[in-house]
Amino acid sequence: MKMCGEIAVNGSDTRQALLKQMAEAETKAWRALGQYKFMMAGYWMASWVHLNQAGKFKQPNPFRPAVVLAREICEESERASVKMLKSMCGGKHE
Repeated sequence: MKMCGEIAVNGSDTRQALLKQMAEAETKAWRALGQYKFMMAGYWMASWVHLNQAGKFKQPNPFRPAVVLAREICEESERASVKMLKSMCGGKHE
């Protein structure tokens, strides 16, 4: 019997072990993010993605809402920066 982390993996138990590790990775990612531990959150998010791919589960990414929010904030910030630059230049450079 092989050990995968702290979970014993044995043929038919592999799928359940991966699902359990995915659930733990998701919980740890959100907890780390909530504590401003961004590098650790990224580690656990990447772990979840890796386990999802390794197990060929094709589960939807639970972090997608955070990614969508980040993209919206970036777009908003970029629009505000462009608007500020245009006002600084007197709107002459389009």
